[in-house]
Amino acid sequence: MPFITSSAAPISSLVEMQASAVNANVRAYALSPMATEIEKQILQWLSQLIGYDSGAGGIFMSGGNMANSKKIKSLCFKLFLHIIKLGKHQYSLKLLSDSLAL
Repeated sequence: MPFITSSAAPISSLVEMQASAVNANVRAYALSPMATEIEKQILQWLSQLIGYDSGAGGIFMSGGNMANSKKIKSLCFKLFLHIIKLGKHQYSLKLLSDSLAL
């Protein structure tokens, strides 16, 4: 499968330099508190930009496929909890995907 990459924008060089300086490993707050705070601030700005309230949140993912599969898994889990709350245990949840799924 071919991958087509675009040339880097000049501002991306500056941003990459800053990301490297603050260790953008944001898997946990303890690993990189500064990058985590930057991510939280950007999420707050994006929430305001699209009209969500101040309590909105989110996470950054490395790509669309990962984000979509994460959302599907989250929705399935939410549905599973809802079914348990209703006491309808006869339902069976299945997540179908191809062999390349995460």
